[in-house]
Amino acid sequence: MLVLQFRVGGDCFGLEGKTIIEVAPLVTLRKIPHAAAYVAGLFNYRGRLVPVIDLSALLSAVPSRPLMSTRIVLVHYELAPGVAKILGLIAEGATEVVSCDEQRMQSPGIAVEAAPYLGKICVDEKKSLQLIDLHKILPEELQISLFRHSGLDPESSGDLKMLDSGLRRNDGRETEVGFFNKGPIS
Repeated sequence: MLVLQFRVGGDCFGLEGKTIIEVAPLVTLRKIPHAAAYVAGLFNYRGRLVPVIDLSALLSAVPSRPLMSTRIVLVHYELAPGVAKILGLIAEGATEVVSCDEQRMQSPGIAVEAAPYLGKICVDEKKSLQLIDLHKILPEELQISLFRHSGLDPESSGDLKMLDSGLRRNDGRETEVGFFNKGPIS
């Protein structure tokens, strides 16, 4: 499995490549007053306002630093079966894609109730990398807050319908899943 590697402090984490739309440079975000500290804000992605979560703030309570390697990773975030939204994730050191052998994936051996998004750990000779489970990254109340204006209606603006062959946007055109797609998404 291909994984986009990023860092929080001295630890490596990863996002599955099949969920990633694009890795974009860090841009100025519009802040959301009274939002949780790890909700970094909103930005305009191809004419669409996209909420952005700071992975460093979520995982360690320390905001991401504005480094050259800090990126906004745009992912397909599934709200309900067959309905996905675009979510931005700020990640430090998000410049390398690594291959993780699924047979080398191990359970961390401990479940942290406050962090249900922490997934299996890929261990090799040089390092370990813990996967982030996107389906569990946002608490339900935050999902509702961030995406309430579009609802769960697949026909509402900005929703993506999940298909076996990829995604179909609300304009009926299909697009590939994964960040290796070079075609437009808007």
